Amino acid sequence: MNRHLDDIDTCGLTVKDIDSLLRHCLSNNYIRFGQKYFKQTEGVAMGSRIAPPLAIMFMDAVESMILTSPNSKYQPMTYMRYIDDILGIWTHGPDKLDEYFRFLNDFHPALKFTIERTDQTPNRCIPYLDTMIRVKEDGSYSTELYIKPMTAPIIIHYTSAHPMQCKRSVLHSQLLRAKRLGSDRQAQERGMGLMESLFRHNGYPNRLIQSTKHKIMYHRQRSKRRNTKQRDTDTTYISLPYIDETLARRVNGVVRSCGVQARIAWTSGKTVAKHIVRSALESPPCPAGAKRCATCEAGLPGRCHIKNAVYKITCNLCDNESTIYIGETKRRIRDRFNEHFRDAKNKAKNTPLGDHVTQRHPSCTITSSSFKISIERVCKDVADLKISESVEIRNQKPCLNTQTSSWPLLQRPSYTPT
Repeated sequence: MNRHLDDIDTCGLTVKDIDSLLRHCLSNNYIRFGQKYFKQTEGVAMGSRIAPPLAIMFMDAVESMILTSPNSKYQPMTYMRYIDDILGIWTHGPDKLDEYFRFLNDFHPALKFTIERTDQTPNRCIPYLDTMIRVKEDGSYSTELYIKPMTAPIIIHYTSAHPMQCKRSVLHSQLLRAKRLGSDRQAQERGMGLMESLFRHNGYPNRLIQSTKHKIMYHRQRSKRRNTKQRDTDTTYISLPYIDETLARRVNGVVRSCGVQARIAWTSGKTVAKHIVRSALESPPCPAGAKRCATCEAGLPGRCHIKNAVYKITCNLCDNESTIYIGETKRRIRDRFNEHFRDAKNKAKNTPLGDHVTQRHPSCTITSSSFKISIERVCKDVADLKISESVEIRNQKPCLNTQTSSWPLLQRPSYTPT
């Protein structure tokens, strides 16, 4: 950063500020296992956004010292790296390469390298990322698609509940990748053969595979799509849940017939794996600790920490179970319910529960058992939150809500709360 400070927008922060923030983020990483919390004392946390750029900068600093070190008389003729995978060309003989490899592994205690060499592999081949490089006797080389032997033969299945365009795009992109990685026609055919076998294993009809392959092999790829400017400036993208191909085609047909510049982006719901697989063995403990939690006692034991939820509060003091309030919160539901509970206890004016208790139960002692709270839906973003709240208000017609809908788009004929 000191070397490139003139080229970096630091958003008003000094290098000292960024240094302090980085140290804080790198030295304060916690994980929860069961009901216990642990602090990571070594390494960078998995999934941290800092990790990839930090690893790249670290490797850049280390390799700069390695490639200019006076302790090694010989250096590779070519040195290229992608993240932590290095490709090099060595021209000083195998003995010097062994010596250089030992020098690399002794350079830094946190780095341990492994090596694959063409002089020690059959057919003088080495894999690099997704490319198999074959070095010929005359010094030339060829490349083709490489798939690791332990890779599972799984890709989006043809019968899965995904839009057909998505499946076609995956097939096209993988066959195109095999073609681009092949340095000659035979290498391209071998790479495409691997992909054809993979897609057949996942239910794709041979006719679709062959037509896509023919298009890639014999038709020039368009470098630019038509009407790029119009698509970027005038087109509106609408995200809708994918149900099945029949409904998707009908919706796309309606959009095209309307003449509006809109395109549909189909989204899928939770997969089976997301429904049954959890990273946490237990739910996180209630933030109240040893103290009482009104939200847990009101019907959400162990779930008071959930965020981005549409909730329903039912008054247990009323004989009518339809005395409900529908709301939404981006915060923990515990924080929002505590506010409602405090309004009810204090009979706060101009609040849903405060006004209800004042009018209907002025002499009652309000406790956590006076209300019941339930989660109607956990949402993925603000739009989903607002729409879901509107749908629940429309469907359940809560009498404690003063506003009948959040989004006018979803309003039905209005009704008067009683």
